[in-house]
Amino acid sequence: MAQLTHSETISWFCFLSLILLGSKLITYIGRHFHLPAIMSELATGLLLGPCVLGILAPKWHKWLWPNTLHLGVALDVLSKIAVVILMFMAGTELSIKHIKKQARPTAYISTTAMVIPFVLGFLVCFLNPSWFSKTPTNSWLLSLFIGTAMSISALPVIAKTLMDLNILKHRLGRIILTSAMIEDLAGWIIFSFILSLFKQQTLKILLLNIFLMLVFTIVSLTLGQRLLNRLFVFKNAKEYILCGCLMACFLCAAFTEYLGFHAALGAFIAGMMFSYIDDTYNIVHPFLHPLINHFLAPVLFVSIGFKITRLEDFNGLLIMLILFIATVGKILGAYMGARLAQLNSKESWAIGFGLNARGAMEIILGDLALQAGLIQAPLFVALIVMAMTTSILSAPAMRYFIKNICTST
Repeated sequence: MAQLTHSETISWFCFLSLILLGSKLITYIGRHFHLPAIMSELATGLLLGPCVLGILAPKWHKWLWPNTLHLGVALDVLSKIAVVILMFMAGTELSIKHIKKQARPTAYISTTAMVIPFVLGFLVCFLNPSWFSKTPTNSWLLSLFIGTAMSISALPVIAKTLMDLNILKHRLGRIILTSAMIEDLAGWIIFSFILSLFKQQTLKILLLNIFLMLVFTIVSLTLGQRLLNRLFVFKNAKEYILCGCLMACFLCAAFTEYLGFHAALGAFIAGMMFSYIDDTYNIVHPFLHPLINHFLAPVLFVSIGFKITRLEDFNGLLIMLILFIATVGKILGAYMGARLAQLNSKESWAIGFGLNARGAMEIILGDLALQAGLIQAPLFVALIVMAMTTSILSAPAMRYFIKNICTST
């Protein structure tokens, strides 16, 4: 079994210590400007990553992060664990009862917030494929990918932002999170369909995976919740609820990853399964919340900053185009859906900016497309910059509109 070498072990623990120290220092400074923690953690990744430290002090950056294969795998594993636990905790805050209460606004918002940016991105790319790729081999698939990339949101980033703003249990927070979950589920289904066409996989396997995903979701949120309620009724069973939560989180994440969807969706569904159990809040939350806020979340979002390494492929015009399509399409789409659901203007803008955060999901989507050969490096860089920009701007904009909502109320 492969193991970290002596020097890699030293570098790994020094790296973890420095990113935790750096994120907390920048978070402390950011509080004076009313910036959420996620913004400071993303900034830490940019400062310590190849973009800033790697250019200004390459020797220090190489010492901080030797970028060996083993260290890269270790960071990737830890980031994946952070994503699934964060999404599990977000899922525990959202139950079927809450979805039913917000069914009407969620249906409007998730539909318009996905359809409008998808259509806008698809049309712009299909009419001008050379803007997005120097040698577009299949404009249809490329246009479908651009539309999908413009329409998804970032569940982990949105969940962390709502936690930082303390509105995860608020009506607006639940609407935003539920809409993002629906958008991401639909987006990953479309992306899986695109990759299957690009890789010339059989449509039968893809449709089977989509069917299994729908069955898994329905069974988990109906029979799964009832089974858990019966299991944890017994007095001694409460001692094992933390272990049960983590086990269900990882198993559901593994299953959705096996089906070709992101592991975060499975973890989110697992969290919703446990949302009906009162002891989830009394036992699990006091343990996992500090672990997320002080360790897993900083590691996850600092690692996102490390993803920007291809400055030689930086294309300013492409970045501005991607950022414009993504931001205008998502915010206006969500705003229109919220207004159709009869929410007021300030709530509609808050929802629009909340769903505009792309973060890790956009980067994962772009990375998979790059590995598959569907897109080229300049477009990948543009997607990363768009994901970072929208994630950073989302929280301050939401804070502004939420503050106005509270003030007017």
